[in-house]
Amino acid sequence: MAENDGSTPDPADGDSDDWFEIYNPTSQPVDLSGWKLSDTPVTPALFTIPSGWSIPANGYLLVWADNEPVQNPAAFSAGSQLHVNFKLSNAGETLLLSAPDVREVDRVTFGPQTANDVEGFYPDGSASREFLTVPTPGSANVLTKFSSISLLDPSPSIHLTATPGWTYRLESSTDQLTWLPWAAPVIAAGQEVILPASTTGPRRFYRALTGP
Repeated sequence: MAENDGSTPDPADGDSDDWFEIYNPTSQPVDLSGWKLSDTPVTPALFTIPSGWSIPANGYLLVWADNEPVQNPAAFSAGSQLHVNFKLSNAGETLLLSAPDVREVDRVTFGPQTANDVEGFYPDGSASREFLTVPTPGSANVLTKFSSISLLDPSPSIHLTATPGWTYRLESSTDQLTWLPWAAPVIAAGQEVILPASTTGPRRFYRALTGP
């Protein structure tokens, strides 16, 4: 999030700082001591992660790009959030992650950002980057969009990308002014959720609501 306009306050001082996260897709914790972060490709070692910092297996490290590394805790503990010595540009730029020997491990180049929109990979660790539905710093990325609509089947349905454990509810309207619940909420068990629809009666609009 390179244009944080109050959606995600930094718990260290309450500021609306830029942030990004590093995801560990492996089943083992990763020691990040001495690794480098930068938003300046010609200076890949702009920030060195202090000794003792790590990411748990299948976990996340939330990084505040606030140019306030003084806010880092004296010692890392579970749930610690990292502060680096640079900020993000909402006009777009490149983020680099390098090993202690400054060998580049990963980079992400993003374009212009708008207020409180968040961009990330979905599912986590994949090669597909999207503008996400809601910011979820330090936890799984969330993307809800129509993946398919099966209106010609005997049981018409709407298929959405989903986040396991989140609840999805379909509402309907005939005028897009008054919305009413259409069916019982569904808790997603996987990365897709199927909600019942209908092809009978008057012209109908649908919208999906989601939340943890």
